[in-house]
Amino acid sequence: MNNFNKSGTGINIECDIAYDTFQAQMNFDENIDRVKINGEEYYIYSDYGNIDTDIDIDDLITYDLNTVTHDKVEEYYENKIHAIFDDYPFDYEDTLNTIDNDLSYMDIHETINTLDLLGIKYTKHYETIAVTGYGQGDFATVLIIGNALEYNLKALEAELTNYFFDTPIVARITINDEELYIEDYDGYYIDEYDKDKVIAWVMDNVTVKVDMSVLLLELDKVVPETLEY
Repeated sequence: MNNFNKSGTGINIECDIAYDTFQAQMNFDENIDRVKINGEEYYIYSDYGNIDTDIDIDDLITYDLNTVTHDKVEEYYENKIHAIFDDYPFDYEDTLNTIDNDLSYMDIHETINTLDLLGIKYTKHYETIAVTGYGQGDFATVLIIGNALEYNLKALEAELTNYFFDTPIVARITINDEELYIEDYDGYYIDEYDKDKVIAWVMDNVTVKVDMSVLLLELDKVVPETLEY
């Protein structure tokens, strides 16, 4: 909401306090990348571009084929190769190469399932954070990679929830020629808006020379009771 009050008191107030959908979209775009890995799309946290999200499946999961048993290799041959090419003879090294090649084309879920099925030891180089919104279907899973793995993941979950499902606010008031950015509000995602808190902050921080009692009355007229988009 943008309110402008030009009164005979000599105090001109412009109040811009509202949900900022433009900033919300910008915050999302600067922190969340949508990346396709082997045909499957994933959300990846990029931390304002500080995390390299140009990755493939090998960057997310590494494994040691030497940990697979002969029986599991033969089982893979029977289920995946011989089942299709019944005249194709079993060869251990050839089947091992086939497993390695097949894994390179799988998405994350398929890769983990196949490695578990074959008993191959592997290491994940990512975490996942599931965030939920406020309505049915408000759900997203985000991959956390790179340096972000060292962050406080619980705090990061709250941050990601903001990016996906919340909107920050713009909270600026201009009194005559002095522009004030309201601390704890401007640019922030907030749980509860308090008109009285905004007015109190302005009264404490304004430096332009005006009649403070008149300013208090004028602020009450222009500072909104609730936020709009």
